[in-house]
Amino acid sequence: MEFQESRLLRLWLASRGMLKMRACVLIRVVPPKGSTVLDAVKKIPEAKSAYFVFGRYDIVAFVEAPSYDALSKLSNKLHAIAGTKSTETLIEG
Repeated sequence: MEFQESRLLRLWLASRGMLKMRACVLIRVVPPKGSTVLDAVKKIPEAKSAYFVFGRYDIVAFVEAPSYDALSKLSNKLHAIAGTKSTETLIEG
């Protein structure tokens, strides 16, 4: 029960801009576009770091946003980068 209350408190604080939402965004890209997509991700201020990875996904980006809504918009922004095939956003907390 304590874990659930802690998680709800973090989400409530983040929804009011009192706590940053952090997430890991997994990105799949069109094969020849990996470097272009990675460079575009790194130019986004909310992307704190981004790297190439091996496996089902090609890039992992660690991001922060002031609220759930801002994180949702950021996820859509990352998905809209030319050369991006798909994204999956994993919210921390």
